[in-house]
Amino acid sequence: MRIPWTRYIFEQVVQAMQTHVAVEGICHYPIADYRSWSEKKHRPFGLLGMQDVNGCRSIYEPLELELRGQQIRLAGLLKDAEPRQVRR
Repeated sequence: MRIPWTRYIFEQVVQAMQTHVAVEGICHYPIADYRSWSEKKHRPFGLLGMQDVNGCRSIYEPLELELRGQQIRLAGLLKDAEPRQVRR
């Protein structure tokens, strides 16, 4: 559900921007996988996997690609929304 959740977040942001809401940031949660408190099970929800024995985290590539694509999309919307200077 990582990709659909991410798309939903960005769709909501785009809708807000299209109605002239000033969006200053996006919080994507959770960004890292975690273990549940009660069951001690691995919860694979984030962009970053669980830490290995060296403290390193792997990247969930499908979500990385989705985030990069959404970043490009938002950059295009922001560019189009910039006020244009009128030449006289």
